[in-house]
Amino acid sequence: MLTREQNELLCRVEGGATMGQIMRRHWLPLCMAEEAAARDGAPVRSRLLGEDLVAFRDSQGRLGVLGEHCLHRGASLAFGRNEQCGLRCLYHGWKFDVEGVVVDMPSEAPGAAARLGKKTKSYPVREGGGFLWVWMGPRGEMREFEPPAWAPTRETRISIVKMHAACNWAQVLEGSIDSTLFIAPFTVLIPPNDRYNLAQMLVPIDDVNTMFYWVAWHPDPEKGISQEEWRGFCAATIGVDLDENYRKKRNLENRYLQDREAMARGDWTGIQGIPTQDMAMWESMGPIADRSRDSPGASDLAVAQFRRMMLAAAKKFQEGAPAIGTAEPRIAHVKLASFEGIVPKSTDWRTLGAALEEPVS
Repeated sequence: MLTREQNELLCRVEGGATMGQIMRRHWLPLCMAEEAAARDGAPVRSRLLGEDLVAFRDSQGRLGVLGEHCLHRGASLAFGRNEQCGLRCLYHGWKFDVEGVVVDMPSEAPGAAARLGKKTKSYPVREGGGFLWVWMGPRGEMREFEPPAWAPTRETRISIVKMHAACNWAQVLEGSIDSTLFIAPFTVLIPPNDRYNLAQMLVPIDDVNTMFYWVAWHPDPEKGISQEEWRGFCAATIGVDLDENYRKKRNLENRYLQDREAMARGDWTGIQGIPTQDMAMWESMGPIADRSRDSPGASDLAVAQFRRMMLAAAKKFQEGAPAIGTAEPRIAHVKLASFEGIVPKSTDWRTLGAALEEPVS
């Protein structure tokens, strides 16, 4: 069990919250790369750590991540025109480049953009492993972007499920962390099956919402599972199981369309799709689970260790230590792996499944 104060420290990510500040010292997945694949395509609206953001790929293929609301009067840039190397607000036509610089102000006198002397909020962005990643921490602390664990080569076959979870990030992660390798602060590597490797990222949208990413991957591009098949298997196909904002059509309000007759025939949950089955449990705990009321059992060992680890990391960060997962020396994520099997007690478990050679770039 945790005290309520400890629970708040673990869960809160918005504003100056300690856990959110730890998250900001890591590259964060903003969206899937496929969402912003087209040059001059539609801007992608996103939200991380309580901040509303918009991503776009300009006419030259450069990526930009800006605060969603226009510097002028606060209208949403998600409705903007992405054209001629900039994102133009529909309201009065102010136009911003990928660095947040105002490059045109057609509603103002000539030269107004140069005289303005300020930029809109912008964040560094990188592309890799099927995602766009954003750095929301201090620029002076920005670390080199490294490929995620599921991208050991450029040829790796990667399929991604993306789903919104209507609850806090920590209770989502606690549902994924048993029997997995945890990469702080929000990633788990799940033991592979005989077709593909598996990873999850449980990324805080804000205090009470999480974006759930489930990645199936194989280093051989001819093997693994296709994007379409993976989303179909997970009952997470956009336009069928999810709306355009990746929100579930099976949700708490409609009891996840649970089929009691199927349960009577032997289906354990009566809920379609493994992710939705899990989310039914996570979301049923409420927006932020009250861990002071828990009654932990023997099966909660990994959960208890996660809580101790992250609370200790928060305290150390408050005292001036580096954010968890950022101190040197560090192991490259592509050299980490989860493992499933029976081995002799004399085996060093830390080597199981891990890459022994440098990754190919």
